[in-house]
Amino acid sequence: MQTTNPADAPAAAPLRNAASAGLPSLTPAGPSVGASPADTASGELPSAAVGVAASGAPPSSSSSVHTDETSSEVPSHLPSSPASDRSARVCQVFRHSFWKTRRAAVYRALSADPDLWRRRDRFAACGATAWVLRDADDPSRVRLATNACHDRFCEACARERRNLVASNIATRVPDEGLRLLTLTLKSSDLPLPAVLDRLHASWARFRQHADIARYLRGGVAFVELTYSDSRRQWHPHLHVLFAGRFLPHAVAKAAWLAVTGDSFIVDVRAVRDAKAAGAYVAKYASKAIPASIILRPDLLPAVLAAFRGRRTFATFGSWARLHLSKPDPDPTTWVPWIELPRLIDRAKAGDPEARSVLLRLVNTPALPPTDLPAALHPPP
Repeated sequence: MQTTNPADAPAAAPLRNAASAGLPSLTPAGPSVGASPADTASGELPSAAVGVAASGAPPSSSSSVHTDETSSEVPSHLPSSPASDRSARVCQVFRHSFWKTRRAAVYRALSADPDLWRRRDRFAACGATAWVLRDADDPSRVRLATNACHDRFCEACARERRNLVASNIATRVPDEGLRLLTLTLKSSDLPLPAVLDRLHASWARFRQHADIARYLRGGVAFVELTYSDSRRQWHPHLHVLFAGRFLPHAVAKAAWLAVTGDSFIVDVRAVRDAKAAGAYVAKYASKAIPASIILRPDLLPAVLAAFRGRRTFATFGSWARLHLSKPDPDPTTWVPWIELPRLIDRAKAGDPEARSVLLRLVNTPALPPTDLPAALHPPP
């Protein structure tokens, strides 16, 4: 398959508004190329990804996707090319089609706040440019590089963050004496910022409680927020993965009630290993609120405002320096090979190598984002 010559690639044209980034409609012309579970369950190349079925020859095994949960230093010489409306739409549908309805809802909520216009524009441009990179030493290994917004309400970025946190828990956390603790704060009529303040303050007092401190050596706590329509109240939880001694349920329940004054629902259970625990709790690193709230225009603006500047998960104790949201250094030298829209076009035309690479890109679990150089990022 012919590759793109970096020297021949013209400068990237900026994406200046939401329309060129595929928002707010998020329904570009042509087939979807998103990697939805329904598309990938069969193991075949999704017809939506390239406009054709993968019923021909089986994919070549000559190329593989980089599957290590690491990031790389993207080459500064990554070539640029015109970021046309069409190529931006193709790249963004590939990245975002699995949540296009919720994405439009988040965009509308961001647009409603005039103070968030920079954040809105970064959100709108997420994934508008994408290149396939190859390992300089092993061209069969490929991965995507794209401009990611890193917004906590971007589900594409959150999915990558979740996989990174889960992988880091599995590899960096000692695989012994692990337990899961869930603490539920009683619903109240307090506004959401006050609810979150109370949750974090109660958690700090719980960890310092005389009957608790000796049980928790270190861990990570994740926030989960739900909403009761019947009571019209927020319902917050903390999911805590920790290492330490066996924590009796009665002790945890009494201490949680003591620090909150009104909450006593707790759950404590052992876990098999760090990998299983990481897969369970890391979902909260990407989904502090349920999808149903995203689709509630009466609730979403309050959530955006309340979570501004707040962490949704944090390590503590002996885990404080584990940096679960940071990837390990990647020794691989990744070099630009071909733009994603061109790869898709070649796959549509029947190029077997393009089909094989695209299949692997679609079916590979999301990786931590490998960012494009600043020169290729759409301007704010």
